[in-house]
Parts: sequence; structure tokens; C-alpha cells
Amino acid sequence: MPILYENYLQIFKLFFFKTRQKIVYLKFRHGPLLGTWAQHLHWKHNGLRVISEIWVRDEYTPAILQLSPPSTIVDVGAHVGTFTLFCIKNYPHAKVFAIEPETNNFKLLKNNVILNNSKNVQLFNIAISNAKKNLKLYLSDSTFAHSLIVKSEHSVKIRAITLDQLFDQNKIASCGLLKVDIEGAEYKLFQGLSDENLKKIKSLAMEYQNSGQKGFGNIQKIIKRLKTCGFKTLLKSSTTKEYGHLYAYHP
Repeated sequence: MPILYENYLQIFKLFFFKTRQKIVYLKFRHGPLLGTWAQHLHWKHNGLRVISEIWVRDEYTPAILQLSPPSTIVDVGAHVGTFTLFCIKNYPHAKVFAIEPETNNFKLLKNNVILNNSKNVQLFNIAISNAKKNLKLYLSDSTFAHSLIVKSEHSVKIRAITLDQLFDQNKIASCGLLKVDIEGAEYKLFQGLSDENLKKIKSLAMEYQNSGQKGFGNIQKIIKRLKTCGFKTLLKSSTTKEYGHLYAYHP
């Protein structure tokens, strides 16, 4: 933590002790200012792990993707903007499309983009699914785990469009990197993505959930389709093989 954050002492306290503070601002060394939910920095919520996946372990920008500076990035499941700000820092000339359906997360995402004076980011308060429709977003105690698939006691109604519609409406002719973290809805995302638009994507970094379980899709079917469209793929699964990351790129 001391290496990554300027205000590491504050973050150290939040990691071990609960707080009534709602929002905390992480001051990255030589990087942006990220507002995030203070409660999720506590060790019980794994919030710092989620941030380190992006800023330390490069789990969405691994070397295998052979990323040249992408001109267009699509961040599906942007949460409060952790990956969006990573892109702003590391790919300052890229156009970033950041998609987040949950209202409170979206407000903080928008604030983070404004706070960092980011001009090349376009924000969408919607979900990505297999059709244009209204859906239930099931709310989790962890704000980065809200899901269209995993049911919970509380839910809110949200709007959804397809990735095809996002590409067509915004005239996305080429996507250097598609990042996906949408808690099990990734299978629906691919149902709303034509081969024509899939072939516009140069690299994919996606977290997947519960492959093959009831209510979810099968990651192997996505891999088969990607290979049919000319992608090379790499699957990094958890020990239980229920979740992990899928990477795909054009050689």
C-alpha cells in the first residue's frame, strides 16, 4: 500500500477499522485521485484487492494481450471508475466508454472523471445485455458485486442495451480493448454482440462467473466463438474453476 498510495496511513486505518465515513479518496502516487466507498476498504470487503487487480497485478491489461496504446477502450462494469482512471493514466489519448448501471456507483464514477479533468471519457448509466429492455439489478452488500444474474433480497430497475447498439450508436469502428466485469452477465453480453462487431475488437479482458451452473452460460462456448472469429485465447481459472479471467486477442 505505501508504494501505491500517497495517503497510505489513512487507508491502513480503514483496512483494519470500521468507519462511518462514506467516501474516501485514494491518492495514487503519480496518478489520479479515486473516490471510492470507504466501507469496502475494510478487510472484510476485499476492496483493496479489487483495486490491486487493476493497478498492481494488471489483470485486465496482461502482457499476453500485447496491447499497443489503444485508441478506443470499452469498460463494461466500470463501478466507480477504477479501471477507467487506470486507462486515463496509462492511455491518455484513448477514447474510453465507461458503462455502469447502478445509480450510486455511476454518480461516483462521474465525479471521479470530473475530478481528474478527463475529457476523453463518455459515461453510460446503463447495463449491457442481450436486448434493449428494462431489467432488475440485484443489489449486493458489496457495491462491486451487484448482478443481473445472482439474485438477492433487494433490487432496482435499470435500462439495458446490447453491445451492438453501443457500438452502432457511438460509431465505434474499432475497439482496442474491451474490459468486462459484470458478475455473471457476460454470457448475455455475447448474445447481444454480432460477429461483425466482435471482429472490431482487438483485445478482450473479461472476468467470468460460475461457468456452467444453472442460470449462467458456459465459458467454453464463448471461447469457441472467439476462436471462430480469429482470436487467440487464454483462460485463467480459480482453483474451483467457477470463476476467473478470459483473455482474447488477434495475433
